[in-house]
Order: sequence, then C-alpha cells, then structure tokens
Amino acid sequence: FSLAVMALVAVLSALIEYLAGTSLTAFLSDPTASIEDQLTYAASGISSTILTSVTSTALSSIASMVLMGMLGLTVWDAVLGRQTSVADAWNRFKGRLLPLLGATILVSLSYAVAIGLLAGLYILLVGFLFFNSVNSVPDPGMFVGVFFLAILMLAAVVFVVFGMMAKMAYVTTTVVLEGLSPFAAFSRSWKLTQGAFWRTFGRLLLMTVLVMTITGILGTLTGVLTGVVAALGSLTSALFLSVFVSTLLEGLVLPINVAYQTLMYVDERIRKENIAPQIAAEAARL
Repeated sequence: FSLAVMALVAVLSALIEYLAGTSLTAFLSDPTASIEDQLTYAASGISSTILTSVTSTALSSIASMVLMGMLGLTVWDAVLGRQTSVADAWNRFKGRLLPLLGATILVSLSYAVAIGLLAGLYILLVGFLFFNSVNSVPDPGMFVGVFFLAILMLAAVVFVVFGMMAKMAYVTTTVVLEGLSPFAAFSRSWKLTQGAFWRTFGRLLLMTVLVMTITGILGTLTGVLTGVVAALGSLTSALFLSVFVSTLLEGLVLPINVAYQTLMYVDERIRKENIAPQIAAEAARL
C-alpha cells in the first residue's frame, strides 16, 4: 500500500518537475528570442522551478506523514495480533494528522536550533582567532587550528543530531499510538529513553547506516541511468526519472523505518512498563 501511494506521489511530483523543465528548456532553446527575453524568462523559470520543487516536496512530505501514522498503527496492531485494513487505519489516524504535523515541525525546529547554535559557536571561535591575528604576522598554525576546529565541530554536530534523534525517537510514535499532544509527546519520549540512551542511539545508528547503504546503492544506479538519459539529449526526461525514482525509494524505505521504530517503542515499553502481559492478554482475547 505504501509503495503504491508513494508511486502515485512520485508520478505527480515527477510530472510537475517535467512540465516546469520542459517549458523552461523550450523557451531558452528558442533561437528567435532576444537575450533580454531569455534572461527575463529564465528568472521566471527559475522561480517556477523553485515553486514546483517546494510543491512536490510538500506533497511527498504529507504523503510520508500519513503513511508513517497509518503504518505505525498497523505494526502496533500486528504486535497485538490484530489485522488492520487500510480504511480502519485511516479512520483511526486522521484525527492525529494535525498533532503529528505539529510534532514533526517541532522536531525539525529542534534540529535547526541546535545546529544553528553550534554553527554560530564555530563562527564566533573562528572570528576570535582571526581577530587576534589581524595585527600580527599570519601564523600557519592558526589555519591548522581552524581546520581541526571545523572537524571537531562537525563531530559535535553529528553527535548532537544523533543524540537528539535518540531522545526524540518516540515523539511521532506516541503522538499517533498514545494520542498525545506534540509537547506531551516530547516529555513521553524523553521518559521512555531515560536510562536507555545508548541502546536507542545504537539502534538508530544501525538503522541509519543500513538505510543509507541501501539508498546509496540504489541512488548510484539511478544516477547512472539518469546520466545516460541526459547524455542522450533529454534533460527533462532525466529530471522526470530522477524525481520519480527518488520519491519511489522513499516509499520503499519508509515502511522499514516505521516498523523498526514502532518495534523499538514496544520493546522500551516492555522493559520499562512491563506491558508484555497486556499484549499477551490482548492476543489471547482475539
């Protein structure tokens, strides 16, 4: 089901990009157009391309969010021994769409603020080093220091991002499965990961590496195929293919991610809240 939905989204997104690219390419290749007309239309075309990219990204994000919620409910029901239809999953999820959207925005803002603060700190430190060397002879050691500082800051960003991923691992899951508000879900996720940070961190890191490996291999093959299509002279067809396949890959990976995180959530609740007897009782009742 998720692959079918993302395939539809992939076709729509790729079609939007294809039409925008075709229109721009056709005009820029018009030999009768003046330089001024080409520049004007190029600016308009770039704006249109940005707009279509934002539209296709928004479409893909909304579809992913809906599928994430419905798949989470389906996996949770499977743990309880229940079978869930698409219609039932949608009816139970649709009331959680806006809270899930709010939680997703808050999570994204949290990452943005944390990375922004680290980037600001790096700029201040580099600025301090250069400010102190303005009236002195340039020291090669200073540039080496800036380089290693950049490496340390990059490592800090990676650690902070994965650390936040671990602490916020169950925000969206609890919004959907427990009916919590976005802020309550942050508190709930923090509680579930308390004392389990490194376990959660390691699991997420493992899944990230696995997903990146799979998408990297498939992405490379797609890039080669797209390059061949572009070399044959059809840039718009190459764009269509690139957008279609990348969106379709998201549809392939999404169920794996959602199932993995839902099972992580179940495992943490079993460890901390001993819900295994409730799960067994529910399964026996069915």
